[in-house]
Amino acid sequence: MVVVCLALLSLFIPLCGMQNNKKQLEICPGRRAYIQGVAQQNKNVAEKSIAPTCVFCDPEILAKNYILREDHECDVREMMNKNPYFDIDQGKHLLIMPISHAEEPSELSSEQVKYQADAVHVLCKKLHDRSFTQEYFTNWGRPAGQSVPHWHSQLKSYELPPCSLPERMKRCSNPRLKTIEESFEETKQILAQDHMLEQDHIVEQTLEETQESRALLLAQIRRAADSMHMLYKDVSLRARAEHFPQQCIIVTVEESFEETKQVWPQDCDHALDMTNKLLVSLAKEKCLCCRILKNKQENEANFVIMEEELEHNYVCLAHYPDLPGELIIVPKKHVSSIKDLSPEEWREHMVIAMALFPHVREYAQQFIRDCGGANLFTKNISGKSSVEKQRRYHVYTRIMPRTTISPTPGTFAGSSSKIDMDPLHAFEYFKARKGELEALLK
Repeated sequence: MVVVCLALLSLFIPLCGMQNNKKQLEICPGRRAYIQGVAQQNKNVAEKSIAPTCVFCDPEILAKNYILREDHECDVREMMNKNPYFDIDQGKHLLIMPISHAEEPSELSSEQVKYQADAVHVLCKKLHDRSFTQEYFTNWGRPAGQSVPHWHSQLKSYELPPCSLPERMKRCSNPRLKTIEESFEETKQILAQDHMLEQDHIVEQTLEETQESRALLLAQIRRAADSMHMLYKDVSLRARAEHFPQQCIIVTVEESFEETKQVWPQDCDHALDMTNKLLVSLAKEKCLCCRILKNKQENEANFVIMEEELEHNYVCLAHYPDLPGELIIVPKKHVSSIKDLSPEEWREHMVIAMALFPHVREYAQQFIRDCGGANLFTKNISGKSSVEKQRRYHVYTRIMPRTTISPTPGTFAGSSSKIDMDPLHAFEYFKARKGELEALLK
């Protein structure tokens, strides 16, 4: 029986590798030498043949790195990862860290966390328009992927779209950027720009996309109107009117569509604004993060740990976890990127995430398996992605404990997850620590 199961599994796994799941392939053969060097250094330190050296503190080592900015007053350093996870031309891989040495999240003050958050916020903004997606993350502990015992976070900004392995190898044959030095110089120029084309409203993005074709805009409105009608046909007039300005109260979405067609030749901005309200309203109705926030009476059922205590975010158990003990921090505002949050919203987000980090590891160690660390992960949908993707996506941060439980093949395939824990017990455990977390926000 076991043999038969293994045979079936061996047939299933290759199929997973042939499905287009729109993920970025990080081809980084050069990191092998770096990882081997780190392993040898750790071995030498363990054998006492050399004294431990922090590569982010040693002046001689830092001089050979590619530092973008240092702010000693705020204790923030930004630098290139000179051993990036992907090809040089695939995007920008940056490191953000305190200049002072810290190894544990508990060693960072709330002010330091806020300064780090501000740095990430600016970087996400400046790289947004060049990127399809961005990934912001922190690896804490060796099981979570941390190779340098100096607290740091990473931002990967992907400037090329996801593709298959054969397609990626074709791109590698003729890269736009070939060396880390070229990428460093380009990144410095991007970050030095004082004037940025800010696309703070999807309306502006829609305008850019539809300037050459009114027909495209009207087709988009028509599809939105049809979808909105299906959603709102049984909803009261008052509820529908909440989605639109007082001077433009409508009875049906079809009336909105007709009015938009009429005003388009005379008032492009008004037409685009109405279109955007239709599409954003539709996206929010379908968004799980927004539905959880809206249905406060279901907070217990939805495992919401903190909501009223926070001004800009809420915390809950992951509804679709990949790893046991996974928590989610969600902005109350429906946006697709860190850069669309205000500095205050993002600071609160990161302060609560950093405060939860040790609690997540502690819980996993006591009630799941041996836990050697945790990951913090935030994904942005950025400017090169379609406007539709940006509308639909709700940015959030995952905190994932890294235990001795190995992800199953189903986890990699996105079809199942091995969650060895009691969700109700975890929910009560984290709720009991709300007071401690609230104190950090004052």
